[in-house]
Amino acid sequence: MTILDLAERYVDKGYSVVPIAADGSKRPTVQWERWQKERPDRDALSRLFSFATLPGKPLLPRNVGIAVIHGAISGNSEALDFDDPTAYCEFEEACFDGGFADPLSGMVHVQTPCGGRHVYYRCEEPVEGNLKLAYDETGNKIRIETRGEGGYTIAPGSPAACHPTGRRYGKLPGFPSFVDVPTIGADVRDALLYIARSLCKKPKQEIRASTSAAGPRPYGAVRPGDDYNARASQADVLELLTSAGWTVASQSGRVIHLQRPGKTGKGTSATLGHDGDNVLHIFSTNAPPGFETGPNAAFTVYAQIRHMGDFRAAATDLAKQGYGDTRTPAERRRDAMIRGIK
Repeated sequence: MTILDLAERYVDKGYSVVPIAADGSKRPTVQWERWQKERPDRDALSRLFSFATLPGKPLLPRNVGIAVIHGAISGNSEALDFDDPTAYCEFEEACFDGGFADPLSGMVHVQTPCGGRHVYYRCEEPVEGNLKLAYDETGNKIRIETRGEGGYTIAPGSPAACHPTGRRYGKLPGFPSFVDVPTIGADVRDALLYIARSLCKKPKQEIRASTSAAGPRPYGAVRPGDDYNARASQADVLELLTSAGWTVASQSGRVIHLQRPGKTGKGTSATLGHDGDNVLHIFSTNAPPGFETGPNAAFTVYAQIRHMGDFRAAATDLAKQGYGDTRTPAERRRDAMIRGIK
């Protein structure tokens, strides 16, 4: 099979493709922006992947590889790119723990020349451009990223010279072929991206707490929202969530996997306990209004569910329940001394 024949097969499977230089640079040999919006037909493929010959003579294949373009032109195609083999192993284990083993095993898996992996799928909704999901401890090396709108990956069947190592990309046996690449829902994609982000070795992002809603804090005072964040248990937050229609999908150790209100079937919309026992980490873009993707502190959950997002009302309510302390540090020390004397 020539490289042109293979390129035609990828196009028949719904992908837009461009030729890749067989010099280890991993760069397209053409201005490829056109093919991000237009899938090449047979004539265009002949021009891209073959040398011109005399009329009536067979086409001569060029020494190039094939890049699959991702995004809308290829049916909302996307690939998870694991540069670090260890990162894929961690991701696979986390998917099994979180109940996403079936979606992962149903995707197309490609071994990269450096021992990493590309995992292909399509999404029911448009995908963003390339996303950097997880870094190493230094924050300088990417462990996991995506190839989405405006991105591409080198496809199996390309010459070994397309990669600087001189090794080939190869589809892994035991997984679906490109003919059977699955289309997943937005919730499943959100969950997979969340799992990938959870493998970042950099310090975690700041939790969105919104605890200052009770007005300016007097020097040294403890606001009700801050106090609630410190004292609320995982059970307290879980009770709030289930009262609002969230359901428990599964549990792995201290981490509880939840489905958003209205979601049915398999899948996870958020976790409780991954970033702290009482922190809700949402990765579904279809979560109820008021919640943001990423970590949400206990007080945010309380305010959204008990007071429809009115943080001031939530803080006032918690203050009546004994949360918060408006005394200054000096006043607290004085009161402690008085208690000690008594």
